[in-house]
Amino acid sequence: MYIDTCIAYTGPFADLNKCLLCRESRYNQVKLQASGGKIKTPCQQFHTIPIESQLQALYRDPGHAKNM
Repeated sequence: MYIDTCIAYTGPFADLNKCLLCRESRYNQVKLQASGGKIKTPCQQFHTIPIESQLQALYRDPGHAKNM
């Protein structure tokens, strides 16, 4: 994900190296230059937790299922 959250580099954007909107690099340029271009560190990462598994866990407990 780009640091200003313009786009997330997934799906059709997975192969891009620069943001389509602001043209900033996908990777941290300081770390990229320090490694001689060998280590590409994303500017930012976004982690998700699928809600399906959370809801399944809640419905397994009779008390939580009743409350929902």
